[in-house]
Amino acid sequence: MNKRVAAALILILLAGLILAGQLATTSDEYSRYNINWNGTSDFFGLAADKPSVFSYDDLPAGSGSTLLIIAPGTEFGGLSRYLYEGNTVIIADQSGNANIFLEQIGSSIRVHDQPVRSTSMEYKDMGIFRGTVEGDLFGSNVTTLTFNYPGYVTGGETVAATSHLSWVDANKNNIPDASEPLKVYSLIASETISTGRVIVIADPSVFINSMLVRTHTENIQFINALLEEELIIDQTNSASTSGGGLCPLLGAMHRYPALGTILITILFILTAVIGIRRFRL
Repeated sequence: MNKRVAAALILILLAGLILAGQLATTSDEYSRYNINWNGTSDFFGLAADKPSVFSYDDLPAGSGSTLLIIAPGTEFGGLSRYLYEGNTVIIADQSGNANIFLEQIGSSIRVHDQPVRSTSMEYKDMGIFRGTVEGDLFGSNVTTLTFNYPGYVTGGETVAATSHLSWVDANKNNIPDASEPLKVYSLIASETISTGRVIVIADPSVFINSMLVRTHTENIQFINALLEEELIIDQTNSASTSGGGLCPLLGAMHRYPALGTILITILFILTAVIGIRRFRL
């Protein structure tokens, strides 16, 4: 193989890697394949050793585990059985889709997709602010969490809430108008249902990349404590699975590891064949 052929192969390989990198990422909010500020790639990197579930029928029988659903869709069929067996379901939702499941199980908690603002702000942005943790979050011992343009929840037992100087900014002018009274809003609520427990976080953004940076130390502390639990991550009904390009293929490889092994093996064989043929020429 002469130097020109070798150089050409290297350039083709680099171009292929760059193209694959572009196709394997997405800008979809909350996607595990999104490496930008609004993706959850960092969280899924931290949770790489945690099992995922692709159908609620595959959730383990018995009690003691915790299922995390980030930005849920609307299909919750079969999930109530898991909860009633004595497990914990955490739903991080701002859209209100979680209300479908909460109604099914008879929970008093409801998610409200209205823009909460607070003077406990960070970065001079009243939509990004600290909420006070009033209850235990998996033994994390955090006293505050930073939220990113959350909604709020009602019902259940409040676990984290805004300060008194907070309001629903209906007209989104960042000013508490006369029709927008200052009050405390619940951001995380918990409730015991049968022998299980449901926890609702009114902000999926707690799990996005920009909220897991070093400046948000208590957010990271909370995530690390959560990862100490017997955690299962939902990939059945979550926006974290979204993405175009090669993302569906990556999702299939994540669900079926043997598929990834087969594809990598085929790639190595093709590379070896091309290399041998070039060398003979």
